[in-house]
Amino acid sequence: MNKYLFKRPEGLYFEPGDFYLDPKRVVQKAVITHGHADHAIAGNKAVWCTAATKSIMRLRYPRMVSTLFTVPAYGEPFYFNEVKVTLLPAGHILGSAQVIIEYGGIKYCYTGDFKLREDASCERFQVEPCDVLITETTFADPLYAHPPEQDELSKLEAYEKPT
Repeated sequence: MNKYLFKRPEGLYFEPGDFYLDPKRVVQKAVITHGHADHAIAGNKAVWCTAATKSIMRLRYPRMVSTLFTVPAYGEPFYFNEVKVTLLPAGHILGSAQVIIEYGGIKYCYTGDFKLREDASCERFQVEPCDVLITETTFADPLYAHPPEQDELSKLEAYEKPT
């Protein structure tokens, strides 16, 4: 991909910081963008993510007793060696984050899944200028059509919990 970011079987690896972004296999250090299973797996030794993502992962994977979580607030930088990392809202689901990586005078933005439309269920997407954009396009195929938002919200409002 470039001289610092590599695609490996485990996932996207940022070599100078020795960490992975949303790894697909268990690793020592993982930065997780959100709690969906295609981004957050069980078993990583150390995870950096938002508080909401940690809660979702704990619910999804209750046996994650050996994982050490570090939970920075949005906009609060943390470091892997000389690599500065900051999480910013991605607007996808509660706790979803973009990962801003700054190293060697280059600013990278790994979006994970994101949504630009306002949504009361999660934090609003925050635009961050960058030099390198790494993004996902799960639903970018023009053949995929999202149903009207109000129709989906009406389904939720009409849902009755089983007694």
